[in-house]
Amino acid sequence: MYTIGILSNSPSYLAQIHDEATQIFNELTTSLLTFTYTNTTEIKDLIEAHPEVDGWMFSDEMTYLHGQQYVKPHTPMTYCQLNRLEFFHFLLVALYQSPSHELRVSVDFPESNATEWSAALTEAHISPEPLKWCTYDALQIDNLFSDITKSHQVHWQNGQIDRVLTSSPKVYDALQASGVPVLQMRGSTFTIQSALATLREQITRQELMNNQVAIVRFEVTDIEKLLSIIPADLRFQLLELRIKESMINLCKDLHGSYLSDKDSGRYEIFASRGIIEENIPTIAKTLANVRDTLSVEMTAGIGIGFTAFEAQRHAFQALAYGRRQTPAQSIVSIDTDGTIIELPHTEDALRFTASVSDPKLLEVLKSVGVGVKNFNRLKAVAEKMPNGFTPAELADHLSVTDRSARRLLANLAEVKLVEVIGEEATAERGRPTKRYKLKA
Repeated sequence: MYTIGILSNSPSYLAQIHDEATQIFNELTTSLLTFTYTNTTEIKDLIEAHPEVDGWMFSDEMTYLHGQQYVKPHTPMTYCQLNRLEFFHFLLVALYQSPSHELRVSVDFPESNATEWSAALTEAHISPEPLKWCTYDALQIDNLFSDITKSHQVHWQNGQIDRVLTSSPKVYDALQASGVPVLQMRGSTFTIQSALATLREQITRQELMNNQVAIVRFEVTDIEKLLSIIPADLRFQLLELRIKESMINLCKDLHGSYLSDKDSGRYEIFASRGIIEENIPTIAKTLANVRDTLSVEMTAGIGIGFTAFEAQRHAFQALAYGRRQTPAQSIVSIDTDGTIIELPHTEDALRFTASVSDPKLLEVLKSVGVGVKNFNRLKAVAEKMPNGFTPAELADHLSVTDRSARRLLANLAEVKLVEVIGEEATAERGRPTKRYKLKA
């Protein structure tokens, strides 16, 4: 049984989406939950109060932008996107309803639509001059609501427009109350149906992914050293039993997943991808408990695959990669396509591959002795720092020495893969440190 959450700040639009959803989803296998909000600050609580939802349908882009940051990772979600044709539809309605039959309107919409809709007018050879544009940051709509409303009212009172087109239900209600002619722009029935069909496809695809094979391989770090510290008597066997107890308790938390006891300090848990990815924090907590209560260091490699053999191979590779890092990574995951994920399901997670498809780039990296994996790892870090980075910042994110980071940047700068975008004064004496950015 799937649960679909539908979220909107317009009760009438919410009802329309719900009615269409009953036609798209089978009522025997799908439960539909509807939620309305007044202020965007309510979205966070609504989403977090319903973790059972398998997919989210947002009524518009503004609701989507606010909601996506609170939805659980990998949860399918979409929204009714107002496209060019629908934008022209509302312009045509406004033109038809205009007393002078001239396109004299004031329009508001999120900044993310500005380029798209301006291009649409240009392609249709429609001059934007008669239109009064008002763009806004969708994430700040609650703070900007009054200013947007007043802007429309001023245009109306000055006789510059015949009608307002708004993307905000709050602006629509306020303008209606003040007597300003207004149309609320929102997706048509076709747009709603398309968005719901997309959500259904996302849910089906996510289900297939969740059912892929996942294997988590645990290994006690440096088992030989541990054997040399503990005399070869029953104490080591007791330690092994306590570690195994932690693994069995973890299996219970992972909905009864299967535990395979390999040899000294090595264990494998077999489960589905969905169960493992949902419970990575639980796996991390188990490793921390073993370290704190038993004084034993353990690492985990997560392997995802279409077959058990492929998942096991990726788990071995993930463990080997984690051990080579300085400091060693406690949890590393490798996906079906070979993507490496460090610190999976955390804010600091890094996703990168160990290969490149561009032969020219490969030759350039070889010429300066930079490995493909290191370059892709740097790219993953660079994407998290759009304003550039210093060698020290890069070293911190890559868990390498400052000297290694400087050498890596110098090599990449030599072949023009990174560029210096500025300098910063340091607290210590000496030359300012350079700030770099990865070139496109």
